Amino acid sequence: MRENNIKTVIEALLFSSEKPLMLEQVRGVLDNLATDEIRKTIEELKNEYEANNRGMRIVEIAGGFQMTTPPAFASFLKKL
Repeated sequence: MRENNIKTVIEALLFSSEKPLMLEQVRGVLDNLATDEIRKTIEELKNEYEANNRGMRIVEIAGGFQMTTPPAFASFLKKL
């Protein structure tokens, strides 16, 4: 699988997961891709979201990773 595809698949998995996504879960989906490669890709995505001031963030929580919104947008989300 190409690197761009890996990043896109991981992003989709994070977006669709209701719970923190464990590295082993991603590894199972991506045909046993090395855990360090998965972590590296998640960190790249995390940095891209932060650098571009996107409305989503990736946080490490409960032993996994999850997409969240930045606290600065809480007032807007409450209105929704």
